[in-house]
Amino acid sequence: MAEPIVSEITVEALPAEAFARFVGDMGRWWPMAYSRGGARFATVHVEPVAGGSWFEVDRDGGESPWGDVRAYDPGHRLVVGFNVAPDRGVEPLERQSEVEFRFEPAGEGTRVTVEHRDLDRHGEGAEAIRQGMASDHGWPLILASFARELRFPRAAPLSAS
Repeated sequence: MAEPIVSEITVEALPAEAFARFVGDMGRWWPMAYSRGGARFATVHVEPVAGGSWFEVDRDGGESPWGDVRAYDPGHRLVVGFNVAPDRGVEPLERQSEVEFRFEPAGEGTRVTVEHRDLDRHGEGAEAIRQGMASDHGWPLILASFARELRFPRAAPLSAS
């Protein structure tokens, strides 16, 4: 079994605010390069309930699933399925890994930890996903994008309408 990928960053917001901004503003800070739509990427949504969906929306309103919401505990944790294959295609349910985001008090801020586990479920593509997401250009870059959004909020993304 492959070891989980763990990455963390400390942000200047309390856990409840950090969680709300992480989930609610994900379309503002998520790196476009880490979407299926690339330049057509408009936003990403997390339905705020276990059993919900995690998906991107392109500029034409088309939706592309990233996974299911497995746990939703506002201010504390979010667990999602990760159905992104190495070629950015959609993995079937039995081949999805799992990503947990935890929000823990750290002084006057919050430590945001991502744990990407069950990578072996991706089969032959597991090592490519592991190498990409464990590199400085994977989860560390994604978390840095979130921290940057907290410090320097950008304008809202264009509407998908």
